[in-house]
Amino acid sequence: MKQISFLFCILFFISCHQGMAQNTTKAYKDIGEAFFEREIYDEALKALLIYHKRKPGDIDIKKKIGICSYHSNDLDQAIKFLNYVLENEKKTDPNVYYYLGKTNHARKSFKQATRYYKSYLASIKSNHPDRARVKDDIRRCANGIRLTAIEENIIVENMGSNINGPYDDFLPVLSPNYDNRIYFSSVRAGNKGGKRNEKGHMDQKFGRFSSDIFSASQYNGEWSVASPLTSPLNTPRNEILLDFDNEGKVMYFFKGFTRFSGELLVDTFKNDHGELLFFGTLDDPPVQPEEGDRQISFYNDSIMLFSSMRPGGFGGYDIYITSRENGVWTEARNLGPTVNSAYDEQSPFLAKDGRTLYFSSNNSYTSMGGFDIMKAEYNDKTRSWRAPANLAFPVNSPEDDINFKMSKDGLKAYFASNRKEGEGESDLYAAYYKSPQKEQQRYSNPLVFSMIVTEEPEQSTADVAPTANPDKETRPTKINSNKIPVYKIEPVFFTDNNDVISSGNKSDMAALLEALIAYPELHLSINSHSDQQGPTKFDLYYSMKRAEQIADYLGEHGVSRERINIKGCGAAYPIAYTEIDGEPSRKGISLNRRIDFKLHGVETLPIRVTEKEIKVPTSLRNFKLRFFNETMNGLAYKVQVSAIKQMYDSYIIDDYPDAMIESNFGSDVYRYTLGLYQTYSSAEQLRSELENKGVSGAYVVPYINGLRCSRAQLDTFAESFPDLYEYLKHTN
Repeated sequence: MKQISFLFCILFFISCHQGMAQNTTKAYKDIGEAFFEREIYDEALKALLIYHKRKPGDIDIKKKIGICSYHSNDLDQAIKFLNYVLENEKKTDPNVYYYLGKTNHARKSFKQATRYYKSYLASIKSNHPDRARVKDDIRRCANGIRLTAIEENIIVENMGSNINGPYDDFLPVLSPNYDNRIYFSSVRAGNKGGKRNEKGHMDQKFGRFSSDIFSASQYNGEWSVASPLTSPLNTPRNEILLDFDNEGKVMYFFKGFTRFSGELLVDTFKNDHGELLFFGTLDDPPVQPEEGDRQISFYNDSIMLFSSMRPGGFGGYDIYITSRENGVWTEARNLGPTVNSAYDEQSPFLAKDGRTLYFSSNNSYTSMGGFDIMKAEYNDKTRSWRAPANLAFPVNSPEDDINFKMSKDGLKAYFASNRKEGEGESDLYAAYYKSPQKEQQRYSNPLVFSMIVTEEPEQSTADVAPTANPDKETRPTKINSNKIPVYKIEPVFFTDNNDVISSGNKSDMAALLEALIAYPELHLSINSHSDQQGPTKFDLYYSMKRAEQIADYLGEHGVSRERINIKGCGAAYPIAYTEIDGEPSRKGISLNRRIDFKLHGVETLPIRVTEKEIKVPTSLRNFKLRFFNETMNGLAYKVQVSAIKQMYDSYIIDDYPDAMIESNFGSDVYRYTLGLYQTYSSAEQLRSELENKGVSGAYVVPYINGLRCSRAQLDTFAESFPDLYEYLKHTN
């Protein structure tokens, strides 16, 4: 649809300009600049790139391409064009410094971004209206340096192209009745309202699509393609879902010709079919969207939080609360200066305990991007809020992160973000917690912070981190031999995600890297293990991410991506027990936090590879890793249950053994497998059982010496591994 509208506009401009039919090159420039002036950057970029290809010397167009590329999420292209302009423009346009700052900010290159922001400030007048805003961005960069430590308690993923489109997807709302269903609002082609300008009037050339309400369901760990709710709910106006009532029978939503001016409506559905029964306005609403009230969130049917710029606040948007008592909404109450600031606070979400508030703030003293998601807790004793805490990376980013809402079980949260690696302008993201968040586990008495009359004790926990690199010793990385080179390959150890690429681990990988560089025929398997830290899906995913760090390091040092196979094994194959007599074993934990390496193709080369033996105390010795290695040495079978770009969120991987993630370095697809067998019949039995459980599309995968056996290799290996004939007989 976007391409069609773009070509239509090209033809429109050509037909409307005298003599332009003979000068299509200039037409591309004109249409590109017209879109650029209206900040429709993706369409502008298409036209300007065509013009640039024909007229590459236009430095002003290069500048516009750089700016469009930033807004269209192509940061590498933005850096390329903006750097060229910076180096070749006689007098640097301050906007070049600014957008180089924004681009580096988006890439988390906070120090480099700060330098460009300061250059921008030095190149504009002292009374320039942008000075305060850019100084805020410099503060956010300083916060970013402090906040980007990897948080191991949570995984954040883009919800993928089945959910997200090329424009804005926002305000996720979980179904109160179905754990696998989500609703959200989306701006996309095909929506009922078509393209409209800022005043809500039709504008097919430069307008934006209106927003409609969509839903999607999760089956076998994967989200279905989002579909719009049926008419008459979605109309030519902007529909934005706000929330449901407790029973899921009533929908609260906004409707207006713009996204900020309209009315609040209540929609009642039949619980089983979602059939529309009636429309009606929200009785005596305490909020007025046309006056600037927005981001409404219902704690329950009689308690509402929202954001507003109404007089009497602390500056910008503030968060307010109101309750319905005796059929009447009370006067909205500002949450006060600890939560609210001179900046904007929006998107409130009050957890089940009625004491924990999540919201988004662009306060430059606490955020690293635009809006960051914050968490504030109410102190019962003092009847006041504790200072909000930034959720940091990976929940927050250098862009806007808003609309945070947590699932009822406290294991998931969903939010919207316009971070530059997304599918479109603003995407929906899922956050997965290793353990249920306590604020979602129970209701409090009284229900919410505004009714607090008693003090509740707080709980605290302390985590003890094991030591990395057990049995560390000083050794040469390659053993010299008079006849053939001998490479000693050894595993690397870690305590958390931050020390996978430690200086010690780099030293331990020196022989591995040397062999891979010297012999391009070699292929590598990276097998990442961990101790049991949380749900299987977390342990698998984190082990995969650690293996990817190793693969990235090797790739940066000249190892081709096609030569690396990655396996995330999680806690499925420990080499040591992590408890002795019911007490945690630091030694066992540290031994299992490990990444192993296996080189393939050694037998065809004039080298010898030895593997370091890991010393495990007899009292801790666990033989599951031996089972994995011995089974994978030769012919083995596993059952693939999914191939997706996100974390596989299904009970299946908890209920069945030998769960594993596999990927080739550079691929963004994770292949999830279960089971580990030496015969096809055993693997087929598992596949059939999974099919009966509703897992569609599962199939048996053969492995030879730890690597997937391609269809072309089956006949070659079948003579050495006769069970492959059984596999060939039953599969196409």
